[in-house]
Amino acid sequence: MVFPERPARVYVELEATPLIWRVDAAPAFAVMAHTGQPARVQRCLLDESGRVYLETDLGFGLVHTLDMTHAADAVEQGLWVPEELPARDLPTRFGYVRSPQALLKDSCLRPFFLGCGPISFKLT
Repeated sequence: MVFPERPARVYVELEATPLIWRVDAAPAFAVMAHTGQPARVQRCLLDESGRVYLETDLGFGLVHTLDMTHAADAVEQGLWVPEELPARDLPTRFGYVRSPQALLKDSCLRPFFLGCGPISFKLT
């Protein structure tokens, strides 16, 4: 039996968020994604552990640890006003999944051929 070629599905495990932001020093506080794309800050968030996140025109991400002093300066100058939000709420609120593999293990969202649901078949 010959199976048609299909694109492989790849799942990426995220340590934190889909994007990581680099922040320049004052006065510009320019923000750039880890991909090198510049971004405009729309909103600043703070979780219970003190991590700073930015929602931008490119998407949602975490501020790089090396740039936290620049982020703190932007907050102190009133350019960014952080809203507090628990870290556990971030994936749902901003539409990302940190661990697709864990999601597949815990739900019936996986295809039937991975053992979910009552469907079975036999190849002849």
